[in-house]
Amino acid sequence: MRIQIAGVLMELRGIIPDMIPENTRQFETTSTGEPELIYTFHLQDELPKPDESWRPLFQKESIAVFGKADLELRLLIDPNYHALYGVYEEKDSQHIEVFYAKVNTALLKIDTIFISCLSLERHFARRSCYILHCAFLSFKGKAILFSGPSGIGKSTHADLWCKYIPDTHVVNGDRCLITRNSDGSYEANAWPVCGSSQICHMEHHPIHAIVFMGQSPQNQVRELSLMQRFQLLNMQLMVNHWNVEATRRAMDWMLAFCQQVPIKEYHCNMNPDAPLLLGKSLGFDFE
Repeated sequence: MRIQIAGVLMELRGIIPDMIPENTRQFETTSTGEPELIYTFHLQDELPKPDESWRPLFQKESIAVFGKADLELRLLIDPNYHALYGVYEEKDSQHIEVFYAKVNTALLKIDTIFISCLSLERHFARRSCYILHCAFLSFKGKAILFSGPSGIGKSTHADLWCKYIPDTHVVNGDRCLITRNSDGSYEANAWPVCGSSQICHMEHHPIHAIVFMGQSPQNQVRELSLMQRFQLLNMQLMVNHWNVEATRRAMDWMLAFCQQVPIKEYHCNMNPDAPLLLGKSLGFDFE
């Protein structure tokens, strides 16, 4: 099976479509070109462990990362049961072996489990594309990205736009992939993980603005300094900070992005008029 996300062609071997989450299957393609990434899945009773040629780079509850030259190996861990469910191993920049615990085959259909096996954020970062934690809203074909910590009200505010502002819909309720066009502009792209919203559409739109959400009894738009924009973006962008060079590139990318794309902070209530003040500050006329 082949999938294509933001122009990157990938081939998935050793796995049948019925094992793959529905949101990922939306990205299936019949393209016959040379894939940039080839994943070979192995469903096994026992998973391999890294040999001594791999050096430890990073570890937390859900992942342990090892490195060798420019390659990575990842142990994928279920933090609830402290159990290893997968091993991701790069053979070279194009070929990846994925060893997955056969006993957990049914769990592959969970978006986050399956995408963790692909480590896509690493490969897209190499192409200067980054995943943002946000509610991805389309208004008249332009992307407005509501970002901030979980539970802050991103999806609720996006729903207010959909309910009260015409020509508006949610493309993804949890994340988007940001890419840069040849003319220097930025786009928000569909992503196969959408969190609890279950909203995942195959669309891409030019980015009009990013809005970092806050809660307040009174609606208030806050203009931000360059450093404030950078800091807020850094907290919600997916970056593998154990990789020094990848982190440096991400920092440079974020600085350029913050200087070009409008980024605001909006503290608001969730009343029906909450989108109006924000829309006006973003240059929209709802009349």
